[in-house]
Amino acid sequence: VAFESAAGNRNFGKRYGDIGVFVRDLSTDRVSRNLRTRQKGFAASRSAWGPALAADGRHLVYQAVDDTGRVLVRVADLTDGTARTVVRATAAMTPFEPDISADGSRVAYTAATGHGSTVEVVDVDSGTTTPVAVASGAFAAQPDLSADGQHVAFVSGAAGEAPTAFVSALDGSPPVGVGEAGALRPVTSADGGVVAYTAVTATTRKVMVHDVAGGTSEVVSRGSADADRAAGDPSISDDGNRIAFVSAATNLDAAKPDDTRGVFVRDRSAGTMTLMSAPSDTGVAPPAPVAVAPTAPRGTVLVADNAFSSTVLNVRAGAALQFHWVSAQSHNVTVLRGPEQFHATARNDRGADVRHAFDTPGRYTLVCTLHEPGMQLTVNVR
Repeated sequence: VAFESAAGNRNFGKRYGDIGVFVRDLSTDRVSRNLRTRQKGFAASRSAWGPALAADGRHLVYQAVDDTGRVLVRVADLTDGTARTVVRATAAMTPFEPDISADGSRVAYTAATGHGSTVEVVDVDSGTTTPVAVASGAFAAQPDLSADGQHVAFVSGAAGEAPTAFVSALDGSPPVGVGEAGALRPVTSADGGVVAYTAVTATTRKVMVHDVAGGTSEVVSRGSADADRAAGDPSISDDGNRIAFVSAATNLDAAKPDDTRGVFVRDRSAGTMTLMSAPSDTGVAPPAPVAVAPTAPRGTVLVADNAFSSTVLNVRAGAALQFHWVSAQSHNVTVLRGPEQFHATARNDRGADVRHAFDTPGRYTLVCTLHEPGMQLTVNVR
């Protein structure tokens, strides 16, 4: 299991960019050395984060920062202890969201530019980079590389519009849409034949699965009826039959009748739903949830614990919003989709303020990348 952690207080560590990547071997209970590289320069250059472990258990992809402040994508070999940089940020592009094939030979990542983002796949040994084709003017992000390294699932859409999930073979053929608009975090089976994703509707979020060859889709997050709370964050088995996801639903398993978050697995062929996390200890179903957002002065967005003070704001072009941190947790503010890019780095110091003027009209989707998709704000600039 690969994970990131900061020494001492986690929030304090993340605030000052002192995060490390570790791997725990469950058979020996041994935790690997910290994969970050201590370098001279500012504090962030000590960090490593965003790990993804290959299915072979040997290769690990993660992000780091060099001593000049450039973001790197690196691949470590856990057997011989070596690591190499496979993607390096440039003045025009920053890589993030890396994923790795089962044998560690290929890495997919989002390449963010000043005008949007694309998905690219790099061959670790040769350094050859293959861009994933999308519609003209569309952005692409959130890649998930298949175990065979031949297919990548991702979301794509026009700036300011809800994205759609796609899967693309890396042989130059066009990508295949796998659902309606409003998709997040698609994941693919080992051969790219089955894709699961979070579908965002006007009233909830649910987990869907799409069979590419058959062209059919079905709801995963349901028992005898659809989940009565939002569901998301799917992962998928190599054969595409079992899909795990997270939900606070009260009607998917009798062992969890309350709205605590649980981990479930849907077996598509058997038609079963299994609660994998610990059962609830209350045994009492809660009342229907009521969303209560913190209030903020006009022109100010409060960055609270896992929530912004507004979900939708309408502003005039050129207007500035003040982002004011009131949270004890670390949160950042990042444009996920929109005609301009903007990023306020993670911080947890209450009372901190960041001011940003939105000059270009359009629809902006802002998230905290540490807590998306739940922590999200839409800004409509007219």
